[in-house]
Amino acid sequence: VIQMADRSVKRTLRAVVVGRHKLIVDGEGGVVGLYDFVSDPEETGDLAASQPALEAALKAELARRRDIDWVLPGGR
Repeated sequence: VIQMADRSVKRTLRAVVVGRHKLIVDGEGGVVGLYDFVSDPEETGDLAASQPALEAALKAELARRRDIDWVLPGGR
């Protein structure tokens, strides 16, 4: 599982990758996109509308990882 801040755009985005899926959310927690990067490496087909359970699972994982980051030394 990887969590990262995307510094290539002006707005704050966070992403989590679990298995073959990547969820990107904005600073307010709104979903920017949900992708299967194995079958869609260019991230052109957003799966969020058609995969609500997967979206919810990845949002929960992103929140869990954020909570871990906050309690580790050097966390924000």
